[in-house]
Amino acid sequence: MWPKYRYSKSFFDLLIFNLQKTFSFKNVKEENHIFVPSARYAIANILNCFEFQKKDMIAVGPFSNQCIYNSVGYISTPVPSKMNTEFQAQLIYHMFGYTYKSNLNIFTIEDSVDTYLFDQKELFQNNGRFEIISLPKVTSFCSGAIIYCKNKDDQKKLNLYFNSKKRDFIFNLQFYLMMLSDAKFDFRKNLNHYKKKMPLRHTEFLSYVYFQSLNYESELLKKIEFIKDFIEDKPLLSRRLPSSVSLKININKAEEIIKKFPFLYIRTINNSFEFTKWELEKKIFLPINQDISISALSSLKYFLKKNEK
Repeated sequence: MWPKYRYSKSFFDLLIFNLQKTFSFKNVKEENHIFVPSARYAIANILNCFEFQKKDMIAVGPFSNQCIYNSVGYISTPVPSKMNTEFQAQLIYHMFGYTYKSNLNIFTIEDSVDTYLFDQKELFQNNGRFEIISLPKVTSFCSGAIIYCKNKDDQKKLNLYFNSKKRDFIFNLQFYLMMLSDAKFDFRKNLNHYKKKMPLRHTEFLSYVYFQSLNYESELLKKIEFIKDFIEDKPLLSRRLPSSVSLKININKAEEIIKKFPFLYIRTINNSFEFTKWELEKKIFLPINQDISISALSSLKYFLKKNEK
């Protein structure tokens, strides 16, 4: 459902970055964001930095990924957001880039890990203090996440917290070895997701990778326009775009159609698009990331047209 990691391209990108830096590459000025090793690391360490504890109940959405429950549960207690209880914070997952609204006025982290965000004006749809995007879910790179901070005091506090952590030589070594062969050196399977440290001087490179990815916008819009007649839940065509869209396909035909188009997948989505009101339904989703070609979409579109009733 997300772009495949291409280690040879990542290694090439790293070489290009270092060459550009050697010949007067200008650093991306950090304004309201911080780069960290992963989205899991971001969630757990935001909660830890702001002194949440195991007794604190954090609202999470329906059918959230395992990594959300694990990340929140590492520090606090994840609780389904539809429960009638007093929450201390909420982690709102904007599933596949679809925006969810919350009526809870509490400490808020917006989880937009698989949202393509092309304009910072589209941040903080629920007035959250933080919003997270995962690099492996929107680029072809293997690691990294970006935390957008709504206010400078929160950013300063987080930066001080992250800077207090010691660097990890083993993580650095495994990270760069993986670029040569991820089959033999996969640091993601061997290191604690919530304690691993950022590779030395790696923040500038992640900035380069992320901001290079912002040229996907026209390609994504083209794909949405191409397949729009078969999209069930139409995304808002702002500069905040989804990584996958739901299709108008009978779920009972899922097995047959996924055999023919294996890039499709099934997930349960909250049809209300409200964080505390759950209307759950299984649907077939189509990724529209950079790995899915117009040619593949053309074959899918032809099949859907041929079989529509």
